[in-house]
Amino acid sequence: MGTLDTVLIQYELLPPADVSLLVQDCGRQGEPLERYLVARGCLEPTALPVLRTLQMGAVSMDSEQVRQIFRFESLLQRVDMLRRGTAAPAPPVSLPDPAPPMLAMPEVGDMLGKCEIVAVLGHGATATVYQAFHKFLRIPVALKVLSPRLLLQNPDMESMFLDEAMNTARLNHPSLVRVFDAEKTPQYTYMVMEYIDGPTLTRLIEPCGKLPMEHAIQAAIEICSVLEYALEFNMIHRDIKPDNLMLTRKSELKLADFGLARVDA
Repeated sequence: MGTLDTVLIQYELLPPADVSLLVQDCGRQGEPLERYLVARGCLEPTALPVLRTLQMGAVSMDSEQVRQIFRFESLLQRVDMLRRGTAAPAPPVSLPDPAPPMLAMPEVGDMLGKCEIVAVLGHGATATVYQAFHKFLRIPVALKVLSPRLLLQNPDMESMFLDEAMNTARLNHPSLVRVFDAEKTPQYTYMVMEYIDGPTLTRLIEPCGKLPMEHAIQAAIEICSVLEYALEFNMIHRDIKPDNLMLTRKSELKLADFGLARVDA
């Protein structure tokens, strides 16, 4: 987990020397940097949950978006006052309660329901996927946990995420990554999926830029089979790409991620 001064430098809001001035001054005042900036009108208290997700690396924002969180003129004025030795202490300020737990992504060793997280498998635009161990079933599983960035920006994403879980759980095909369960808790919204112990098609293609012809044809036949099966349930995947095609260690092809699927009535 990063620190607030690291965020200021990483997103190029202030030169490192100016950030050092702020850190030194808040140290003299005996305040955490976030409280120091709120008290001096440089930062809105309501922005603190977003900053905490930035510090944890749970969201991705460009410098201009982060710049808008701060009252940048006040920040520059504060640095200028420190340079001239005219900065005065600020009155006490009360900060809001810590960020809701849902803004923090789970970590290795955490329990989600009956599943213990073992490793991080990857980060996507909508979710982070973990390898986990189901304590009751005694099998490895994959956990797909909805991104806190999307919940911050669009709470409706939660219902779309759960719809994906319910729609995919209806399907049972050997070339499809199964969904076993889904859960909505005060902390996390996630689904429990079949764990695939091999690479994506993207990783197989990277070394030479393409698959051998016979392998490509076989993959196309298998994917057409699962897409035809999904059509029996009036489902259209709409996101077929190498990242969503996975191979088991036995070279079995699996289609994942019905997040963009359309379900026709």
